[in-house]
Amino acid sequence: HQYLTKAGSELVALNTALQADTTLQELAKSPLMLSIMTLAYQGMSVTDLPEMNLEQRRQHLFDNYIQRMLNRRGGNLQYSKSKAIFWLIWLAQKLSQQSQTVFLIERMQPSWLPKTWQKAIYGLSIILTFISLGGLIGMLIFPLNRMLFLLTATGLLFGAIFGINRINPVENLKWSWKNAKKNLFWGVILGSLWGLLLKILHYLFFHPLPFNNPYVIESSLRGLVFGLSMGLTYGLIRGLTSPSIETRTVPNQGIWRSAKNACVFSAIAFLVACAAAELLQWRVLYWGIFGLSFGLVAGGGEACIKHFILRLILSLGGYIPWNYARFLDWATERIFLQKVGGGYIFVHRSLLEHFAKMPLL
Repeated sequence: HQYLTKAGSELVALNTALQADTTLQELAKSPLMLSIMTLAYQGMSVTDLPEMNLEQRRQHLFDNYIQRMLNRRGGNLQYSKSKAIFWLIWLAQKLSQQSQTVFLIERMQPSWLPKTWQKAIYGLSIILTFISLGGLIGMLIFPLNRMLFLLTATGLLFGAIFGINRINPVENLKWSWKNAKKNLFWGVILGSLWGLLLKILHYLFFHPLPFNNPYVIESSLRGLVFGLSMGLTYGLIRGLTSPSIETRTVPNQGIWRSAKNACVFSAIAFLVACAAAELLQWRVLYWGIFGLSFGLVAGGGEACIKHFILRLILSLGGYIPWNYARFLDWATERIFLQKVGGGYIFVHRSLLEHFAKMPLL
């Protein structure tokens, strides 16, 4: 009451209502809610605050607060009111469904896509992207008539290694013996088998020769060695990755870090592939490019690709603006959200719940 009295004539109505309305008194126990009340009811008369129960009062309070904050700073028309409210409702509903309070742009997952056909488009886009990348690289190494075989093998390999329905940014570089041992073991085993199988299938389809033919044996060994080198590269990359950043300071920091780390790992994979190609007396530069591309994708590039496609589908569907960080900062200026490092939270749990209950129009 002292606070409201000192505020002057702009909050006389709220002060008067609080003295008589136990429902408002209950809401005003929280300093943050009292602050929201002063923003929502500033300049209103006593007649504008009708008798209501607690739930009705809460809804009335937040509806007024939302409209007041949308008109804050002269009603900046950078975003229309309808779109801004829609995006905030969608975000609140997703956070509620995921039982989250802090929103990080890089933590959005394909499961956030609301419709089955959108998830199907996302999955198909990922597969086609992997296949296209494999095709562009393979054109440097294999004749055109063998590209279908290479594309199929590449798509299956990348899909098996990286998956489709989960985005895991490579955010931090920190050596882990535990990760290294596990991934080196499986990387070497599966990489060697993949290289050997690729060579065997290649000869079955394109050069049907007896398996005891010296040329087939030598070529199969080369495939095994090269697959082993790729498996070794994958194990080293995973041994150097840490699951998360300790301190986030900017929005979408995890994806930006993934892009940076992908460049580091591509250099490592390039050197390993060049060394293997030199040992096998293959075309060093071409296979170096293959290793560079593999390191780029395995070292964090695949997370960047998935994140980009997810953001593109959500943006085209109207669920988020393309420049999401700019909108979230805009919402922070209007005191809907609060910035926490590189993440965002709603200024009050009750405001999140209020938005989450609102229908998406």
